[in-house]
Amino acid sequence: MKKFEELGLGQEFLENLKAEGLEIPSEIQEKTIPLALAGRDIIGGAATGSGKTLAFSSAIIEHLVPNGKVQALILTPTRELADQVCDAVEQFSKHKELRTIAVYGGVDINRQIRQLSHTDIVVGTPGRILDHLNRRTIRLNLVKFLVLDEVDRMLDMGFLRDVEKILAQCATDRQTMLFSATISPSMIHLAKKHTKNAEEIAVQSYVDHSKLKQVYYDLENDEKMSLLIHLLQKGEGG
Repeated sequence: MKKFEELGLGQEFLENLKAEGLEIPSEIQEKTIPLALAGRDIIGGAATGSGKTLAFSSAIIEHLVPNGKVQALILTPTRELADQVCDAVEQFSKHKELRTIAVYGGVDINRQIRQLSHTDIVVGTPGRILDHLNRRTIRLNLVKFLVLDEVDRMLDMGFLRDVEKILAQCATDRQTMLFSATISPSMIHLAKKHTKNAEEIAVQSYVDHSKLKQVYYDLENDEKMSLLIHLLQKGEGG
C-alpha cells in the first residue's frame, strides 16, 4: 500500500490530508489519483464510503486556478450527496481560494444565481443544474473537469435525459470521470459516448451484502417523524 506522498499530490494538499488524519490512501484513491492528476478520463467502480470523493477531487483541486468561473462540475443524484461532496471538496481545498457551492432544488434559486456568478466548482443535481442552464444562469463552456458521481443511481432515478442535456453544454476539451458502485452496461454506454480513452478502475467492495437487511415502512407523511423517534429509541447496535 502506497502513501499519499507517492501519488503525485502537492505539499499543501498533503498537509491538508495530514491535518484531517489521512495518511494511507484507500484502494480507489491509490488507483485513481495518479491517473486523475495525469489528466486521464476515468470509469471507476467504487461504493459509497470508499473514498472516491478525494480520488476524483484531487486533480480538480490541484489543477484549477481560481477565477470565479465554473471550471468544474460534479453531478450527484441527490441533494444529500451534493452537500456531502461539496463539504469534502471545501475541506480538501482549504489551501486554495477555490469557491465551491452545492446546487439543488428545494432552496432559494436566487441565492444560487448570485453564488454562481463567482464560483469555480459546482456540485449539483441534474434537475437543478438543467434549470439553471434553461435560465442561462450557469455557463458550462469553460468546464475543465466533469464528474458524474453514483452514475447508476442517477440512471435508476430517470436522470439520463437531463444528464445528456447537461453534458452537451459542457466544454468538449475536458477531463471526464464517472463513478458508480457497479460498472453496468448503461454506465459503459454513457462513458463510451462522453469520455476519451478512459481508464477503467474497479475496487473490491468490503461490504458483505449477505449480512445486510433492508426494510421500508409505507407511511403517511405526518407519521414519519413519530416512527423515526420510535425506531431510534428501540434501536440496537447504534
